[in-house]
Amino acid sequence: MNQHQREHIATVMAHLSEPARWLARSPQEQLIGDSWQRCVTHHGLEPGRMQEARILPWQQLREHRQRMEEFRHIAHHGLTQLYQQIAAAGYVLLLTDASGITVDYLGDAHAEVSLRRAGLFLGAEWTEAVAGTCAVGTALATGRALTVHQTDHFDATHIPLTCSAVPLFDPEGQLQAILDISALSSPQPRASQHLALQLAQVWAARIENAWFAHRHQNNWTLQLSAGAPFVGGSPEFLIAFDDRGLLAGHNHRGQCLLEGELGLSAPPPGDKSALLGMPIERLFNTTLDCLPQWLAGGQPATLDQARSGDKLFVTAVAPLRPARRAAHASADRHAPCGVADRPAAHVSADLHAAREGAVLHAARGVANRPAAHACAELPAPLAALCGGDAALHQQLQRAARLLSASLNLVVQGETGSGKEYFARAFHQASDRRARPFIAVNCAAIPAQLIESELFGHLPGSFSGAGSKARAGLIQAADGGTLFLDEIGDMPLEMQTRLLRVLAEKEVLPVGGTRPVRVDIRVISASHHRLEQRVEQGHFRADLFWRLQGARVTLPALRDRSDLDWLIDTLLDGKAELAPAARRCVQQHRWPGNLRELRNALDYASAMSLNGRIEPADLPDTLQMSGQGIASAQIFPRAAAAHDLVMNSATSGASQQGPLSYAGAADHPAAPATGHAGASGHGAAAACSGQKNPPGLPPEAQELEQHLHAARWNHSAVARLLGISRMTLYRRMQRYGIRSPLHRS
Repeated sequence: MNQHQREHIATVMAHLSEPARWLARSPQEQLIGDSWQRCVTHHGLEPGRMQEARILPWQQLREHRQRMEEFRHIAHHGLTQLYQQIAAAGYVLLLTDASGITVDYLGDAHAEVSLRRAGLFLGAEWTEAVAGTCAVGTALATGRALTVHQTDHFDATHIPLTCSAVPLFDPEGQLQAILDISALSSPQPRASQHLALQLAQVWAARIENAWFAHRHQNNWTLQLSAGAPFVGGSPEFLIAFDDRGLLAGHNHRGQCLLEGELGLSAPPPGDKSALLGMPIERLFNTTLDCLPQWLAGGQPATLDQARSGDKLFVTAVAPLRPARRAAHASADRHAPCGVADRPAAHVSADLHAAREGAVLHAARGVANRPAAHACAELPAPLAALCGGDAALHQQLQRAARLLSASLNLVVQGETGSGKEYFARAFHQASDRRARPFIAVNCAAIPAQLIESELFGHLPGSFSGAGSKARAGLIQAADGGTLFLDEIGDMPLEMQTRLLRVLAEKEVLPVGGTRPVRVDIRVISASHHRLEQRVEQGHFRADLFWRLQGARVTLPALRDRSDLDWLIDTLLDGKAELAPAARRCVQQHRWPGNLRELRNALDYASAMSLNGRIEPADLPDTLQMSGQGIASAQIFPRAAAAHDLVMNSATSGASQQGPLSYAGAADHPAAPATGHAGASGHGAAAACSGQKNPPGLPPEAQELEQHLHAARWNHSAVARLLGISRMTLYRRMQRYGIRSPLHRS
């Protein structure tokens, strides 16, 4: 314990002994003081008893990650984009579940030892009960976003850290996750972290909205904003209604809006919203049958709140797969929505027609995808992987002939090229389909745990083994298929044990003396060339020949000829790509292959307002690809720091701190582009191959009108549209819009 820690402990104890003198402090300090009190009275912590960060064992962490798997997938692209903005400033990114367990993490691999020791790592538990006052734990306890900076922490172990955390709520109003930006060290003033907190809030809202869109794609959604129409930006409030016109979900801002309208108090963070099930008429002066008139793409419209009469700008999004309503569902609903004078049966017909039209419109890309006739002779699970690419078709034909054989397979391919997709499809096409398919990532399991994970263990066979026997993953795959991903990273001692399993068809649990018979087919995958690993002495040659009964090589996405088919298959009618956006996707190099493509399309679908993905909805990496910039060159550390400053415009931040760079954000260099017909051309032109757009489309004209009205104040227009200035500049560049100053 150092002197700084001793002084901190004395400060905490003084506060706990005289809490009244803290009552007049700021709301932030009051939050911290209340948390210190909870640490003692609710959790039994002592200021003088310092505890190192707690990291969960892999078995427990895996359960938490599996429960959050779908949410993590939706959130992943947003987390990556945010980390690219903050990494240059020395920050790490944590995503925890509602239990405070870190289920996703992005940080500097070179600082891994220090980050793990500090608890800024995968599997770390950040609750007030374990870690005392901390950003994640206090956000979980209060449901509020906050920064816990250095000596705000209760436990003196954590006082070097600065952490800013924001709760993420599910569409039912329950706290689902925490997004946290942390650093091992920072300047002393808490104000230095204002921008970090605001960035976390911006991206938490985006992730929350993407999750909402994913969960409620089959319900009617109202996108609402209190300010000017959110052209090209994100709506503030999202509210979903089922086919009976009852509220089915909302984002957190939407919940706060409606609770304020009805005079309801916010529920505790763990409770569901009291708004669920309320009819639309109680909340707004409208009915479900009126929603088709507000489908995206029409004129900006307003909607009145039922109680206060306050007006909100509104756009409606139709469900992709609407449920059929009962014939009487709308018979007693009437509202001034332009169709109320007609019989109720006609109103319902209009509603169904609008819904079905929206579904057909969104599904048009799937309907028009090229037929994969060349793959038709393959078993259905394998044929589903093929869109007509000749190289892939050849590999799948070879695999199909191996289905009835008992050979093990090795699947080669770049990271993200679909090795596990192939393994699952092969299993489903084989006669083992009724038995388990067990996937194991050999690189993700800690070396000290991989033995017990694969082979199982007997009670008390090692420290932490527990009092019950546990079957391993190999035994769990008995009769089915064991997929060993990243087999090239398996430790040599484990390779020896796996070799015995393959040779003897039996597995010996840790601590056991009696082997257990198993019948498995092993499909192994690696982005390494296993022959090279053998030559380098990192992989056993005898195991290599046991595993490689046959080899399947999957082509990289950039080499496949069926990219359009893949795009439409992954979108699955949830959205469609505008031609300019499709050209951007086609020109990208896809270093992350199918995984990157899937994440990018999920992100773009969530960002699109009306189910039509425009270039501006795509991730920055794809927009840059449209400008001919290689994705590997997009995020050098200096550029990441510059982008961080520019993106601060989203939250209107102006505070001084290590992320704010006073003055730099207010006067960025204007884009060196020309107007239509001038020398420069924008991203859309680069994507489309047109040198000069023949004329400005309506959305570009609207953007130019906003710029004229704001006297070309880029910051004001970005705030008006709810986008960052960098996004504004990209749109200006795409449409060739140039300020009068630069034109002259």
